[in-house]
Parts: sequence; structure tokens; C-alpha cells
Amino acid sequence: MKKTKLTVLILTLMLLTSACGSSRVEGTMDDAVKEPGTEPSVSEEVSEDSSEATAEEAPAKAPETPAVKDGITEPGEDSVIVRFTWDAVEGADGYEVCEENKYIKEDSFREPAYSETAENSYETGAQDEFDFRIKVRAFSGEGEDRIYSEWSAYASGTTREDATGTSGEGAGPESEEDEEDLSFFAIWEYEGYVDECREYVWKKEFRDCDYDSDGKTDRVNRSWDGDRQTAVYTVEFGNGDRLTVPEGWETGFPHIQGGDLNGDGINEILVTLTYDTGTDPYSYGDMWLFEKDPASGKYAEAQLPLAKGENGAKGFEIEYEKPEGNRITFSIKEAGFTRTEEVEEDYVSSWWTEDAATQLRCVYYAEITEGASPAIRCYLAPFPRHYLSLGFNISGGNGKYETGYIEIDEPEGF
Repeated sequence: MKKTKLTVLILTLMLLTSACGSSRVEGTMDDAVKEPGTEPSVSEEVSEDSSEATAEEAPAKAPETPAVKDGITEPGEDSVIVRFTWDAVEGADGYEVCEENKYIKEDSFREPAYSETAENSYETGAQDEFDFRIKVRAFSGEGEDRIYSEWSAYASGTTREDATGTSGEGAGPESEEDEEDLSFFAIWEYEGYVDECREYVWKKEFRDCDYDSDGKTDRVNRSWDGDRQTAVYTVEFGNGDRLTVPEGWETGFPHIQGGDLNGDGINEILVTLTYDTGTDPYSYGDMWLFEKDPASGKYAEAQLPLAKGENGAKGFEIEYEKPEGNRITFSIKEAGFTRTEEVEEDYVSSWWTEDAATQLRCVYYAEITEGASPAIRCYLAPFPRHYLSLGFNISGGNGKYETGYIEIDEPEGF
């Protein structure tokens, strides 16, 4: 009896085991009902991990490449500045600039120099005549995560005549509003009528001029010698007369006036060259005074009571005593003028000498003053790189001129 019951029990267990095994083999993942809180399947975990990895490994987008405009020239305190600009690039943290330059007489650019800036502009420059070109690329991020744009095309700039580039789109028609396109340096290598030098800042000074007061328009023509680095100006009068000025340095800026200094009804012609963009414009200048011979109708240079220097430089030989601390006494014997000047504490060691000296200090600016007693008002700086300026008159005529009283004075607006 017990054996029969045991057999039935074993058979029942075998049937139950077979049924359970069939359920696991034939069932599918879709047949199972997932309950909240249950673990995801292996295939779901692989899919999610793959999506996250793709998102993390996608490379960051590089900034756009800057579009750099050609350099604009501006006068600086000690040099000529060339300023390049470009529109800010969205998302950029800064810009890397590659600069190359060369002196105008060199055939190729020098080794490039690299720098970084957070601004969308870059300034360079020189005291001499140089050509520049730069290229720029934007970047975002820092260190190993930094991403660069492509390099921009080169933008050009220069400190010589063609130093008026804006965005490289070429110059448009001249207008009164195009002041930013004008340059002091446009005249340096220019040849032709000065009033036709389109980019020259002071070209208007040479329009509709009547230097000899005969009611006819006079014009000024310029020739240039690049090898000698000099220029010659010729005044072409409306009546057919001509006046050719001796050569001066190409970097001088011309100024021409006419005035009757001696009351004979015939204007004298004053020609000056100023060096406004030099490192010390008060130390350099050229001046010539011309008289017209009524008999021949020709102009000849008048002899002025000043010492002569190179080209048209004229001024006084000044004697300086040995400095006493920061006090320097100097004398202009021809004018009977003596003065003691107190200079800055480091002036003697930086710009002067510890000994007594004699120097020719030339007139840096001159102009004809009108009135009851016309004269040439001259301005001279007795010290280099120093603020003191002296003024005096030269009056007379018919080849006889004399200097007047010397006083502390400087030209208005110079």
C-alpha cells in the first residue's frame, strides 16, 4: 500500500516539473508583464549606455573664422599705429593673431610673431616705413579642450603712403564724410598736384589758393626721389610764374603762404615743412622765404638772419652751460637772450649731457602774420623732447631782415 502511494506521488511531481519547464522555454519577453521597480533587461541597458556614450563623444563645434579688415593708419605718440579690426565671433573666448612685417625696401616678410587677445581688434606700428600683414583665428575653451577656427585670410596695413586701407574693399568716391580714410602719410611718396592727393589729410589747404594775390589760382606740384628720400615742391602760379623750392625730407608736410612784408605791393612767399608725425616734432623743420624780382619776374630765396642746417633747416646756435642739478642755463647771443630752465629730474641723464654744449635748434614752425606790421612769426624749442617753446618775429624786406624780441610762445593748434 505504501509502495503504491509513493509511486503516485513521484509521478505527480514529475508532471508538475515538466509543466513548469515548458512555461519557461515557450514564453517570450513580450509575454512577461513588467511591474514598477523591476530591473531593465540586458538589451535595454546596452541601448541606454550606447546613447549616453554617443552624446558624450560628439565633438564641440569650432568657432567661425574671423573676417579681418585691412589696417587703418593712425598717428601715435611715438610711432605710426596700424589698427586691424574684425567682427566679434559668436562663442569665441579669444583670438590668436599671427603678424608679419617688413621694411618697405625689404623683399620678403620677416619671421611671424604670434599673440593672443580677447578683443576683436589688434594694433601694431613702427616709427619708420613698414608693411604689415596679419591673419587671425578664433578659439573657445582652455588648455587641452581649446578649439580653433580656421585661419583668416591675410589683412594688410602699412605706415607709408597707402596707409589708408579700411576693409580691403577699395576706396570709394571722395566725400566730406570719409575722414576716416584720410592719412597724414599719403603724401610721402606722392607725385603730382598736392590738392589732388585724394587720401591726404591737408589737401584742402592747397585748393583755391592765390599766394601772390593776383586773383588767379595757384597750385603746388610735388616730385619725389625715393632713393634720396626727399621731395621737391614747385609753386605754379596762375599767371605762369614758377617757384621751385629746394629739396626737403619726404616726411615733411608742406605749408605755403604769401604776404607783403615790406609794403612794395609784391608778396613774398613763405614755404615751410613741418614734421608733425616725428618722434620729436619740435626739433625739426624747414623754411624758405622767396622774394620776386620786379625786373625779371623771377623768385629768389631771401637770406634770413638765422643759422643754416641741413636742407631748409634754419634757427639759432644756442650755447648751453654745464647743468647744475636739474637747472640748465642757455643763451642765444645773436638775440641777446639768456634763460635758466628747470627741467625734470631725469631729463639730464635721459636726454641731455652733463657738459656744456652748443646746438643748432631750428625753427619748427613759421607763419606770416598780417596787420599794420607784417612779419614772419617763428617758433623754436631750445631743448629736445621738452615742452618749452620760444617765439620771435622776423621782419624787413628787400633782402634785409632782422629778428625781434624772443619770448615764451607756441603756435596755436600745432
